[in-house]
Amino acid sequence: MKKLSLLLLLILTVTSFAFSQGAWRFSKAIYLATSGGGASNDVYETTVDPDNNIWIGVGGDLSSHEDPIIRAELSGYGNDIIILNPDGSLKDAIRNFRYLDEGVTLLSNIFRAIGYGTYGGPSGGMRTAPDGKIYTSQGETVVVFDHKKPREIPHAFVPIGRNIGITTPCVDEFGNIVVMYQYPHSSNGGVRASAPPGSSNFYPFIPPASSFNIVIDPKTEPLPYRVSDLALSPDGKDLYIGVDQPTGTDRPEGSSGVAHWHSEEGALGKYTFVKFIGDYKEQAKTIYLDPKGRLWVGVGFVNVSRDSFPRVDCWDLDANKIIYQITSSSPGYGRRTTSALKQGAFSEVYGFAINNECTKAYIVDRPGVLEFELRSIAVDPASLTSGDINNPVNPASIAFGNVNNGSPVTKNIIIKNIGTDPLSITSFNISGERFTFVNNESGRTIAPGNTYELKVQFSPLAPKNYSGTITITDTESNVPTIIQLSGTGVGQEISVEEFEEIPAAYSLEQNYPNPFNPMTTIQYTIPKDEYVKLTVYDITGKVVKELVNGYKSAGRYNVEFNASGYASGTYYYKLEAGEYNSIQKMLLMK
Repeated sequence: MKKLSLLLLLILTVTSFAFSQGAWRFSKAIYLATSGGGASNDVYETTVDPDNNIWIGVGGDLSSHEDPIIRAELSGYGNDIIILNPDGSLKDAIRNFRYLDEGVTLLSNIFRAIGYGTYGGPSGGMRTAPDGKIYTSQGETVVVFDHKKPREIPHAFVPIGRNIGITTPCVDEFGNIVVMYQYPHSSNGGVRASAPPGSSNFYPFIPPASSFNIVIDPKTEPLPYRVSDLALSPDGKDLYIGVDQPTGTDRPEGSSGVAHWHSEEGALGKYTFVKFIGDYKEQAKTIYLDPKGRLWVGVGFVNVSRDSFPRVDCWDLDANKIIYQITSSSPGYGRRTTSALKQGAFSEVYGFAINNECTKAYIVDRPGVLEFELRSIAVDPASLTSGDINNPVNPASIAFGNVNNGSPVTKNIIIKNIGTDPLSITSFNISGERFTFVNNESGRTIAPGNTYELKVQFSPLAPKNYSGTITITDTESNVPTIIQLSGTGVGQEISVEEFEEIPAAYSLEQNYPNPFNPMTTIQYTIPKDEYVKLTVYDITGKVVKELVNGYKSAGRYNVEFNASGYASGTYYYKLEAGEYNSIQKMLLMK
């Protein structure tokens, strides 16, 4: 066994491990406690195992929980683990670390509380190690579970000493475990030996190392007064500490944030302070390194306005900038209730985890756990009147305003693929009186970075308010994209027959948009039933594509032309209907 490295930060090697963009939208409250406050049913931690199951640490009496399985399995006071399948359904529930069905009772003075520790206050947190084991700190104790056999007896050890609360344990690719006392400058948290082998505090016991190594010395290094969380790079060289009231002349007194430390020798070497990440004034409650090496910082409402929105920032550490942000749907102060969580509102970030594909994120606030989903589909904000497609509490909307009856108005919705893979649109659907699509290409695929322009027409006939809904489904999202529609008809009411009267003459309109890339719409009208041809030619007169070639009834028609396979340049389109023919020019610009 490698030596134990400690001094407020401590590192223990037990085995050798192999270390295994879009917008974020609130999906659902994946787990809710039975009440909105108090320690009895609170949630403090979560992690995701290699199978994308969600582990949740819960403290308290779950005998009145709404889920009958949880209620039956975890009735009575307990400090419990709930394991959910990736879809949110219950996979397992482990009561108070006691598996009575297997005839095994673990010593309760070791496993005090996943969510509410006896010695250190709330638990430091949960993390998944590279080998898939689940490490969780409770009070002064670290407990290790096998995610494949969660009901087997776990390992446990006390890395620092009694009556000392520790942070989330982190594991590097070599199996070094890094933890830190939550109050680094306290005399209780100094250099202390672990409890001796054979103590009743270990069942089964993982022996501590016989020697200690100081990796950060609070007497010589700018350690903060209080630590909230830790994150460790896979190679162990970069350590990130979530802090309150960091010291140093470059930080305002009382501010919070994330401190970056580095050791060229990795977790068993000496760490030196590098810099603070960002310029946080709020409490950096939770920090987390995802499988892509991005740093997530959970920010609560502490030390900021009561109108502030708690959030989780995602940092691209190489670019030193925030690339994602998950925000509460409403101000956080005083919102610690299960009803608030059902609306996507959280007040603090007690825990955070992300699945292995980095497409689902889980935020812990004390009443429960929220699930957020990364989506590749985006809508140009300029296309919307208000709202956001990624916030169901503040839905996206398009207001046509006042429109003269019988005079249709068209609005364009620019849809973009902001992901890294092709985005396939399953369907475009529209509901509501007098709202229609001018174009609708369900089943089309949008390449990464490309856009599609969806045209929506509002054609009121009566002086009244109209409303409708656009629903877009795609292969990358579990939830549809919803856009609310509204408009008001003004002026004299007209009949449907008057509005849809037969055109008086032939016409071939200028395509729209023009110039275009790669989609454009061509409109034509015919006053009687005719055999119609609509053909696109290149500048040399060669036929590029026949858009229409068949018998058509009298009326107005809109035809889409997709030029994604053609080179930039000037093209012509020709309408032939009976004795009528007309030619227009259009410009493709890529």
